[in-house]
Amino acid sequence: MIEDCDFEENTFDVILFTAVLEHLYEPAAIIEKVMTWLKPNGLLFIEVPSSDWLTNKIYNFIYRIQGKDYVGNLSPMHEPYHLYEFSKRAFEIHAKESNYEIADCQYYVCQTFLPKIFDPFLKWYMKKTKKGMELAIWLRKKHNA
Repeated sequence: MIEDCDFEENTFDVILFTAVLEHLYEPAAIIEKVMTWLKPNGLLFIEVPSSDWLTNKIYNFIYRIQGKDYVGNLSPMHEPYHLYEFSKRAFEIHAKESNYEIADCQYYVCQTFLPKIFDPFLKWYMKKTKKGMELAIWLRKKHNA
């Protein structure tokens, strides 16, 4: 597991985390650990569930008006579970405390999981407002580290 791995400092130019960080108990600590493995200006690519995903917001609203204590954010509903969702803002805040900067950020729209009749509008809206399902973010280790 990534928590148990250890590499020499300044070893890698690029590290990829796709569908990893949302399953870890201490994602901030892991990012800090991985940053030590990167060479100065090295890149960490992370792909995670977006906390701003419009479909979850719609589901959560429907559950609330139905008086149910459910949330759409618990995905997948089988092991390995998602422990966290992420926003660009969360990475911006963490970057101030850690040794990296955001090099690039994109949101992937993906499926809506709602009736197909709504898809054209919802997918257009999610793309325009950055409310897609997945957040893809490139973090660059600061050179002065």
